[in-house]
Amino acid sequence: MKKNYFLHPLLFAILPVLILYAHNVREAWPVLMARPVVYVLLFALASWLVSLAVFRNKEKASIMTSVWLIAFFSYGHSFLFAANHGVFQLIPLGPHLLLIGGYGVVLVGTLIGLLLVKKPVEIVTAFLNVAAVTLLLINLLPLVPFEVKRMIALQNLKNYMAQQHIKDAEYQNTDTATYPDIYYVVFDRYPNQTIASTYFDFDNTEFLDSLRTKNFLIADQSIANYPTTFLSLSSSLSMSHLTFLKDVLGPTYSDQSVLYKELLDDTEVAEFLTEKGYTYYQLGSSWEPTKASSLAQANFNLFLDLNEFESFLYENTLLNAVMGKINGSQLFTGVKLLEMKAANVLFKTEKLKELAAEPGPKFIFAHYLLPHPPYISAADCQQLSFEEVRRRTEDLGYIDQTKCANKIMTELTEVIQKTTDRPVVIIFQSDEGPFLPAQYFNDTKYIDTPGKDAYKIHGRILNAFYLTDKNSPVTPADYASIGITQVETPVNTFRLLFNYYFGTNYPVLEDRSYIFTDSQRPYDFTEITDWVK
Repeated sequence: MKKNYFLHPLLFAILPVLILYAHNVREAWPVLMARPVVYVLLFALASWLVSLAVFRNKEKASIMTSVWLIAFFSYGHSFLFAANHGVFQLIPLGPHLLLIGGYGVVLVGTLIGLLLVKKPVEIVTAFLNVAAVTLLLINLLPLVPFEVKRMIALQNLKNYMAQQHIKDAEYQNTDTATYPDIYYVVFDRYPNQTIASTYFDFDNTEFLDSLRTKNFLIADQSIANYPTTFLSLSSSLSMSHLTFLKDVLGPTYSDQSVLYKELLDDTEVAEFLTEKGYTYYQLGSSWEPTKASSLAQANFNLFLDLNEFESFLYENTLLNAVMGKINGSQLFTGVKLLEMKAANVLFKTEKLKELAAEPGPKFIFAHYLLPHPPYISAADCQQLSFEEVRRRTEDLGYIDQTKCANKIMTELTEVIQKTTDRPVVIIFQSDEGPFLPAQYFNDTKYIDTPGKDAYKIHGRILNAFYLTDKNSPVTPADYASIGITQVETPVNTFRLLFNYYFGTNYPVLEDRSYIFTDSQRPYDFTEITDWVK
């Protein structure tokens, strides 16, 4: 038995990482575990060496290490469990004092017990090995078929997209001086004007008219092709309808990450433009699929250096609680994310203004989580205090963040129009409408809420175009001749732009809208075009 005493501390070190990954597998890739696994194994080794110095016995050192690792990584979970079940109210000693005291009793008791016992402890080692292996298998076995299916699905999607040759269309215009700077700015869940006035009693006419005075065309009858972010952006940035996914991935396939990898990272639009000599800048959000692009020459996003996976892992450790008591630096990932989301709005806006002065041709894709919740930005885009956030209704928070988005669009338009020395394209677009007012949506939101109101609210979008003539940076383009009308869907955005500026011959696709009615079958689409219109 003694030859197995290394097994259980090794597994108990890895398990917190594996369990966290298993709970987030649909939003993550195995590579996220690499660095945390190295960290926890080094921590486990250091803990084992300290225990060995105390016990002078490898088997006892391993038992002590396992108990310590379980306590260290379970602290945050135990704290939440005790708080949710009223334990701290029953025993009013202070939550951390009570819990750390309880953990201390267990650790000290284990230490003393191991020091006092003189007999071999193979039975304890065997129990810990069985427990660790069992927990490993419970979490690992479901992942294996999932990862195999994901690799197969990703390869099938790659093969299909490669056969379509969407980005490889022939183009006639080779004069790079006429290639426009392209700004594609997506505001998540921004409302269509009719929806805003009808369901929120919010008149957005003044702002939209201000865009019109700046020569924007507002396609105010636009609808989302797929009114949910990962599908909407996958469609617009691949210039394709996605109905093929049911056949390529299968009607019962549920993982979204394959689209993140193949359609939202290395996109058809970005590949087309970079092959034409464009510099690609991406300004992403906290949402993992738009956080950064591997194809972009530069990514600007405050979340680039934040690894949420590692943050959540650290947040639940005993060390995080101790650091909070020592110097007030306890990490609450949720709070940090809220603060960073508000700061990221301001950061990206200033960076967009700076990029306007960069030489072209350039393609800039920015994804704002506005007016998408959480509602932490005021109408002037400054961060609200958490107390202010708690006092606000959802509808008020939503409208204020819509006004913040308006402020950003106004400022960007003024800077870009003043700065550009070449043709320019500005697209302000929403990927989907709101999930508000609440009475039209149940707790599971839009996917299983049949009703024309819900479909219209969530399916109608903002779609605003500013295009200059391809031979002049100051002359507005003739929108009608380009084919842009009052009814546009994002699937045709770049098809129309590329046909005009590059001389491609992309066919204009039908303006159709689709949803999925079961979150476990996101590629099994139901058409709702008539209801949304």
